[in-house]
Amino acid sequence: MVVAVSKKVIKIDAPLYLDCNNNCFSACLAMAIHFNRINRKHLQWGGQISQDHKDPIWNEILTSLSDKSALGTESSFKKINGRYEKMRKNKGIPLRIREPKYKLKDASQLSIMLQNNHPPIVLYDLDLYLHNRRGTYFHSALVTGIDSSHIYAHDPRLQADFPFHLDKFKQAWAAKSYKYYLLLPLGTKIEEIVSQQLLDEYVNATEGGH
Repeated sequence: MVVAVSKKVIKIDAPLYLDCNNNCFSACLAMAIHFNRINRKHLQWGGQISQDHKDPIWNEILTSLSDKSALGTESSFKKINGRYEKMRKNKGIPLRIREPKYKLKDASQLSIMLQNNHPPIVLYDLDLYLHNRRGTYFHSALVTGIDSSHIYAHDPRLQADFPFHLDKFKQAWAAKSYKYYLLLPLGTKIEEIVSQQLLDEYVNATEGGH
């Protein structure tokens, strides 16, 4: 559900899974799945997938996705994606992980995704944001809101709706190549939920490369 509030341009509700021991990316996926379970009831969900985030199925989902062998690495994301695809088919989760080809460099473009009820999972440099030093690993957070000065995100290591300063967060996000993922209903095209500005920038960039 998108909730209009005075402080933020938009805000998205999702449960926070404080479970970085399992994997922050897995925790963000679980949050995004639950958000869709609540807000997209019309999709064909498996009978096990409860709307109650306290139901044991959510801990099962979180645990089955987790990969502790290479936390915060490209290898880890690929393994989790593979596990998710198997679980999605077995449990009846009508969503697919997508890594868009449209690279964001303006954090305000995230607001279009939020307005379309698709909270993105952003990968950033937590050490750079908190300690002003470059870190080795990716860290994940589920974006829940944005305004003119802050990005708000459920960060499994920090807190719900953590207020990231926009300029500082952009630096930490840029350090990880502005990487982000979306969890989309089967059959949904990314072009339907990103801004026209982003599509135009992509076209201009690709045409300029020829």
